[in-house]
Formats: sequence, structure tokens, C-alpha cells
Amino acid sequence: MKFLSTLGTAIDSIANELAPTWGARRSAARHRRDLVAKQIEMLDRIGYDRLGYSWPGVSPSDSRDGRYLGTRRSPDEAIEHDLPELRQRCVELYRGNTVAHSAVEGRVANEVGTGLTRLPKVRPDDVIDQDRAEAINDRLKDVCDRWSEHGVDGRRRLSMHSLQRLACRTFANYGEVFVLVGQSQSKGPIGLTLDIISPERVETPPEFRMDTDVRMGIRYQGRTIVGYYVRRSHPDASNGYEIEYDFEPRFDAAGNDRVIHVFDPEFPEQTRGVPWLATAMNRIKDTEDFFEAELIAKQIEACLGLIITGGKQSASPMDLAEGAAKARRSPGDTRLEDLSPGFIHYAGEGEDVKTVDPQRPGSSFAPFIEQSLRGVAAACNFPYEVLAKNFFRTTFSSGRLAMLDGWMGFSMRQQVLIEQLLMPVWRVLVFDALFAGELDGLVDPFDYFSRPHVYQRHKWQSQARGFVDPDKEVRAAERSNKAGLQTKAALAGERGEDWEDVEEQLDIEERKKIILRIEREVWENEQREAAGLPPINRTYQDEAGGASRTTMSSDVGDDDDEPAIDDQAAEDRKVERALEVAA
Repeated sequence: MKFLSTLGTAIDSIANELAPTWGARRSAARHRRDLVAKQIEMLDRIGYDRLGYSWPGVSPSDSRDGRYLGTRRSPDEAIEHDLPELRQRCVELYRGNTVAHSAVEGRVANEVGTGLTRLPKVRPDDVIDQDRAEAINDRLKDVCDRWSEHGVDGRRRLSMHSLQRLACRTFANYGEVFVLVGQSQSKGPIGLTLDIISPERVETPPEFRMDTDVRMGIRYQGRTIVGYYVRRSHPDASNGYEIEYDFEPRFDAAGNDRVIHVFDPEFPEQTRGVPWLATAMNRIKDTEDFFEAELIAKQIEACLGLIITGGKQSASPMDLAEGAAKARRSPGDTRLEDLSPGFIHYAGEGEDVKTVDPQRPGSSFAPFIEQSLRGVAAACNFPYEVLAKNFFRTTFSSGRLAMLDGWMGFSMRQQVLIEQLLMPVWRVLVFDALFAGELDGLVDPFDYFSRPHVYQRHKWQSQARGFVDPDKEVRAAERSNKAGLQTKAALAGERGEDWEDVEEQLDIEERKKIILRIEREVWENEQREAAGLPPINRTYQDEAGGASRTTMSSDVGDDDDEPAIDDQAAEDRKVERALEVAA
């Protein structure tokens, strides 16, 4: 070894003189080899176990490793191996377990509810003026409403809001949603169809099992998804159909989405979604088993009432029971004892009567169920109060904290549906509306193709969230805004709204009230004039509370010659004074 080391050093010296770059790489490689050899020698000398672990959680444990260490597969390999069974079990929980059903339906109610509403946001620019932008937005709203009214699925049965709830429910149960975008005849403005297909139908055909470009029903070309293989019938359907598949490309010829795959990946390079209840599944089953055990115990308690035991001077309890039963039972009656309210048994000498009292459920039953449900809620990032529908002992502060945390989880999952499903659908809808002639005179096709994003700009708005305590929340919001702690944008965002939309809507409503008030006054004066009465003189106080301004002036003809005050204006001033006093 010494000779070889000396020879190597000599070769290094020659290499450094003739080819310095190659010689430097050779010296570095020999140095790394020596370091590895010394490390292996040290481990052999002192043993691996004596070195210990930097994290105690990874140290070997015979009592724990079998429960917590998995098969060390990649995310896709683990999903591919366990996904069919995992999906089936989670769907069964949704169908038959109250906790799982409450969790899924709670998601649907809070993430979709009565439906997410689209708001077209075409804005004026160098080509589009304000009036035209508003006209385009109104026309797109009308197209979407009429399309939804006539059904958006292939069977023309589901509205857009119903389809959103089905997509959210499928997303929760299966961890993913597949939507097939198509075209069919309709009485509505466009022929666009959206069909949600079961994720179990998307699978790899048998002939492509060894194809490295196909994984879990998805065909790739390099790192790009080309399309999906969809089975024509459900894998568990007993309809006698042959196992046949259709290949659906990801995009159509026009570049619009043909298959929309929605899921929220938990790991990098993940291909398919995992059911939402997967982590909490065992805890849900344990809770149901415990509840059923307590129920059976109560049934046994109801069936067993008394046990009669005999002493040394008494016959056996069985003989006593049979003898007592012979005198009173009718033919075919096999009962040995009769128990009824007010029943009294006279025990003989040496006999004793014991009452069966299992004491179930015990005092630990309710706390155990509550703690188990809290664990399920924590695993699902879901408020316990909403999961259990239990707001007992919930104060304003604790309830608001719980709902703030819950709204964050709802918003995160809602955003997945908006970005991956609803936004692509809107782009297809605008494209179809243009070619169906619904935007004729408003949108130039050449301008649309040169900058489609201008006409596809929009926003999806969820339903307004209710107040936990309206009085306290409104006052807190008003004070925080006046103190500069929260902006109107932040306050509107907590309600799932856009503050600019709120201000614009308030302005529209205020303008509409003014127009209606003027129209009412004009109509009233016309009626008074037709009846031969003088017009009414209405006086209003300005917003600053200063001098009055008169909208219509004429003599009323009253004896006191005082101007008439509008009742609504007076009521408004009373409300303003009350608010000032309260502040």
C-alpha cells in the first residue's frame, strides 16, 4: 500500500506539471477517496449505534417503528398502490358515518354554499370605452345566467351552482375532480357542457401497464400532460360492458381545456389527489366503534334486570325459576320469569336478588367522544364546532377564533376550485359566447384573439359570511377602520368581497334611491296638480348638517306658512344623531 501511495503521489506531480487542470481534479478525487476510507474505518472501529441520531424521532424503536414507518415509497408509488382501497373506504365513511358525512357536507356548505358567483371584469382601455366595457360585462352575466338555467351538464339537469356543489363534494371524497368539457345542443345561448366523471374511471388501460409515459391513467410527453384514459363504465358497475377506454386530450384543437383535473398536491411531483379524510379515517372509525360498544352495553343493560342467587338451604336458581314458571305459563310459552313495573319477588330462605347495573355509559363517554372529534377536526383543518354542530359553551371570542381559523381553511380549498376549475370554464364560456354571436357589436373577434385576457378578466365571489355577533362585529369593524388599524379592503376581504365592488354597489344604490325619490316627488306633484292642489315644498338638510337645501319650492298654503319636512329625511337625521351619541 505504501508503494502504491508513493507511485500515486509521483503520478500526481507529473500530471500537475504536464496538465495542471487534469492533475488538480485527480488530486481532489484521491483526497475524497482517502476521507471516505477513514470514515468507514472509524465506523467499523466504534460501531454505527454509538454515533447516535441527531433527531430522537428517527432512532430505532421496536415498539414504535412498526406503527409509524411506512414502506418508503415515492408519493406517486404510494398513491398508486393504496389509492383504490383508500378511496373506497373514504366513500363508505361518507355514506354511513355521521361524522364523515358532517365534515364533507360542512365543506360544501362553507366553500360553495348557494354557489360561487362570477363577476366579469372587462375594463376600459384605449380600445374599449366605459360604456362598452359595462355592456360587455352585462352581456356576459346574462349569457352565464341563461346557460345555467338550461343546465350545464350533458343531461341538461344541473345548474352551475349545483355542479359546483357536486365538484366540491367529489373533491372532498376522492381528493380530486375530473371535468369533461364538451358541446351539445341546448336551448340556452351556448352549447357548452361540463360533466363530472368519477375519478375511479381514470386509470391506465392494461395494454399500457409497462408504458413509462402513462401513469395512473395520465399520458405524458416528457413532463407535459397530453391526455387522460377514461374507462367507459365504472370499475364496480355490473352492467356487463366490456372494459373499454376513451383517450381524452387535455386541450381541444382551439387550445381550450377538454379535461380539467382539479386536486391540491401535498408533495412535489404528485400526480393524483388523495381523499380529504384519509388522515382522520382511523380516528373516525375508532370513535364509531366506541360509540357502538356503549350502545350494545346499554342494550344488554335493558335486557338483564335481575339475577336471583340461592344460598346453602335453597334449591338451585334454575329449579326455582322452572317451578315458578310451570304454574303460570301457557302452552308454547318458554319464559322462566316475568318482569313488569311494580313487580315484587319474594325471596326464599337463603335467596338473594341482585340488580344488573352496568353503569354505561360512564362519565368518560362524552369527554372521549368530544376529544376524538377534536382530533378529527384538527387533522382535517376544520372547526370542531361546525363538525360536531355543537356550539355549547362557545363564547363570542372563542367562536370567532374558531371560525376565523375555519374560514382560512375553507378559503384555501375554495381557491383550488376557483383557480383550477372555474377560471378555465369561464375562458371557454367567453370563447363560446363570442362564436355563438352573443357578443356581436360589442367584441371584435380580431381584437379578442390578439388579447383574449382583456375579455376573459373576471372574478368569482363567494356568498357573504354571516356574523357571529352582528352588533359587536359591526362596531369593531367601524372602530378599527376609523383608527386606521384595518382598511376597507381588509374588512371586505373577511366577508369574501372586493371593497371596490362594495363601494361601487353602495354608490349605485344611493344613486338609485335619489332617482326613485325624484320620480316619486314628480309623480306626487303631478297627482296633486291634477287634483287642483298646490305642489309640496320639500326641504332637506345637507350631509354636513348645515343650511337646508330646497329641492322643490312653492307655497303650500298652510296657515303657519312653514315648509313641509320630508318624513324620510327627518328619520335619517334621527338615526344620524343616535349613531353620534352611541359613538
